[in-house]
Amino acid sequence: MVYPALGMLAGIWLVTSAFMRLEPGARGGIAVAVGCAALILSPLSYWSPPARHALAVLGVIVGLANIALGGPIHAEATWMGPAVILLVAGISPKPHTVTTT
Repeated sequence: MVYPALGMLAGIWLVTSAFMRLEPGARGGIAVAVGCAALILSPLSYWSPPARHALAVLGVIVGLANIALGGPIHAEATWMGPAVILLVAGISPKPHTVTTT
């Protein structure tokens, strides 16, 4: 349950950074879109492997967009954290339960 929570944290981080005007121009739109997608996919990643892989893809998208779009140093630092967190949430191990009798 830790990895889906990390994915939701990264989604909230991206959305709030755009609303606090840390992201200029197109970066703000990408931050909101990826953040909302992460908020939807993170709870689903607990049960669905494709949702987990989609979180990893979102992390790669944020990381590559950070490099391609550039921006002020605080905006770039704001994106590198969620990029790594989404990647980690996406490559997390499959959760399973063990019952004991």
